[in-house]
Amino acid sequence: MALTLIATPGASNANSYCTLEESNAYHEAHVYGDSWVNGDEDANTRALIWATRLLDEQMDWKGYPTSTTQALRWPRIQVLDRDGHLYLPQDAIPTFLKQATAELARYLLAEDRTTERGFGITSVTADTVSVDFDNHDVRPVLPASVLSIVSSYGMSTGPGGGIAKLVRV
Repeated sequence: MALTLIATPGASNANSYCTLEESNAYHEAHVYGDSWVNGDEDANTRALIWATRLLDEQMDWKGYPTSTTQALRWPRIQVLDRDGHLYLPQDAIPTFLKQATAELARYLLAEDRTTERGFGITSVTADTVSVDFDNHDVRPVLPASVLSIVSSYGMSTGPGGGIAKLVRV
């Protein structure tokens, strides 16, 4: 059964920030977009839905949702544009977020960026102390190219986000 992609801003059943058509247009102009443009539509749909979910889970967005009934965290109010001059529209998904969703979706089709991170010790030697770690290099959930698109509009909360919240007691 094929998934239905719903990219209606503010809808209570929305599951994507970007339509297939918008993502196809983004990737047609992308140097590495051939895999997307020539890819399976059902897989692309799943990737857009998954990318949307991950962006909402991994980002602490500026501003506030426009409605308590919207399924996704955008659209939002009180969010300034990248230059800090104008407020973004409250009734639409901004272009930057559509582009970030499309970009992340392409990455998700290439590899599972949500693989559990784990570091284990494979051996320990007591004399002359030697420890060998099983280092599973796992890429961050949000690639640098996606973070560069969204960083003006929120802060990454996922592993490697780079900023810790200061709590004074």
